[in-house]
Amino acid sequence: MECEMDRFMAATLFQGRTMKTAGALLLVVFASLPSGTFECATNGLCGYQPTCGAAYAPPAAPCGCQRSYGCGSYGCYRMRARGSKSYQPKRTRMRVIAGASSEETSDRVVLRERDSAEPIDRHTLAMERLRRREPLTESEEIELVSRTVAENRKASGPVDPDRAFYECCIDRKLPDACLSKCTFGAFTKQSLTAMYFKQDACPLEAMKEMQFCAAQGRDHRDCCARNGVTTTLAGAKCLSFCDQRLGHPQQLDMSYVPCFDRFESMKSCFWHDLTRYYRA
Repeated sequence: MECEMDRFMAATLFQGRTMKTAGALLLVVFASLPSGTFECATNGLCGYQPTCGAAYAPPAAPCGCQRSYGCGSYGCYRMRARGSKSYQPKRTRMRVIAGASSEETSDRVVLRERDSAEPIDRHTLAMERLRRREPLTESEEIELVSRTVAENRKASGPVDPDRAFYECCIDRKLPDACLSKCTFGAFTKQSLTAMYFKQDACPLEAMKEMQFCAAQGRDHRDCCARNGVTTTLAGAKCLSFCDQRLGHPQQLDMSYVPCFDRFESMKSCFWHDLTRYYRA
């Protein structure tokens, strides 16, 4: 179902009105809006844990993508072959065990590779545990959500923030219209304005994906508090945008609008954490 975002939300959020006037108008408008007005606006990714209930599932986008593009939840996305330095088992290495089911054979191969001297690809192991419905560790869940984020967490030196942001967006299968905003210079209040007004091809539902990628799935609440993110009419509620750990999806409503007055302060925490200059 297509979400209809109230135009007042964007106007109040981005046209530079005073906090007092904006707050009074927000309360009036929020009280008069139906409860489902902002059902498409969410913050945070659910991940793969069974205990996490996704707040909103984006509608299936119509397909008709050109070559080298796939059809994802938000439209056509770039497909890419990612090389891995880790050993990845091939089907030709699997021995057929008499009297064993295909599932048992696969399980034995995975166990054999775990005990072997050759390291198995972490993504493959995580997918196998997911298939077996086994609980995932935080690192395994991150590996499935974005290999880029998982690799950056293991990096010993500085990470290019814009590249980390952009490649995570590719991992999340975002369309080109959204990829153009997946840098710290392009991901701004103004770009979100166009998304709210439906003046941009990047759907509003993808905002949570970009926020996750900018924060690299980390909890930056301490840094955001020091940067004054809580000093808006929304108070501590704004810290939810800084906590991008998996499993904490939140439905947004009009009461979160003032938080975007501190959008650049949030991004500052994400940027400095990636450069290792400032660790929140």
